[in-house]
Amino acid sequence: VGSPNGSYPVVMSCLCDFQLEVAEARGGEEAVRLLPAHRPAVVVCELPLDDLPPAALVSRLRRADPTVAVILIAGGSRGPDLAQVVQVGADEYVPRPVDRGKLMVATARALNRQRTAVQAARNRLLDVLDGSDRVVAGAVEALRRCLEAKDFLSDGHAETVGDLAGRIARQHGLSDDEVRHARLAGLLHDLGKVAVDQLILERPRSLTTAEWREVRIHPVRGAEILATIEPLGNVARYVLHHHERPDGGGYPDGLRGQDIPLASRIIAVADAYDAMVRPRPYRATDGPTYASREFRRHAGTQWDPGVVESLFACVPELRLAG
Repeated sequence: VGSPNGSYPVVMSCLCDFQLEVAEARGGEEAVRLLPAHRPAVVVCELPLDDLPPAALVSRLRRADPTVAVILIAGGSRGPDLAQVVQVGADEYVPRPVDRGKLMVATARALNRQRTAVQAARNRLLDVLDGSDRVVAGAVEALRRCLEAKDFLSDGHAETVGDLAGRIARQHGLSDDEVRHARLAGLLHDLGKVAVDQLILERPRSLTTAEWREVRIHPVRGAEILATIEPLGNVARYVLHHHERPDGGGYPDGLRGQDIPLASRIIAVADAYDAMVRPRPYRATDGPTYASREFRRHAGTQWDPGVVESLFACVPELRLAG
């Protein structure tokens, strides 16, 4: 990230030696915009930038992807002194004029930390599967740590969806293993939002077409993360399809009816119910009466009718709401 002048030749030479695929951005705003598509392991930025101060750049990069490593180049006659930017939260700082050896060492350290963090998150998810008694507690902790820098304005939402998905699955007659997988997938259903810009997730107003397209990719990203862990294959599939609809109007694949995994249909209902009744900073809760009316109106098109019946059996407030 930065001007093609300055330290650009040294930086490119260093990154090429690491045999990394490189994407370029001329400014901080462009870097933040490109991050979800390219999902880089490391961002190397030469200061100053015309559009973002160092602290804002690092903060927005981390909101977009908590695992990305950030290296800042500063000092010399241009921009802020290195001492002025060491507190902004970057992983590494390289003084100008850039010494190729120092940059290579900084890049290697940043890559190693990033890979260690990803492996640690993967190990935490594997730990979830060590014993059925620890599945729920471990999954909640894995979710919290994987999304440690994210706040989806849904405090407790993941836990609620996971718990309700498990109850619906039990009511629906699924086996113990299927109930556990539905519950785990409910807990992790929004894992892919680590790849979505935090500013989009926090926006109370309607999204633009481009922003909506970015949000719709989160089931794919979540499934990709979970699919790297072999015992979570079914969970990955359930997460991938939890925004499908019986009428084919969902995403990402437009599946219809019984082609949608049952656990995904269960998560869709649990997710929708909690979204309807959970208060938000920008609006009050809709309440069980509204939720009851919506589920009855859209059963068969947006939600599986049988799963909706199981939800009503699990939630007395819905039955009482009529």
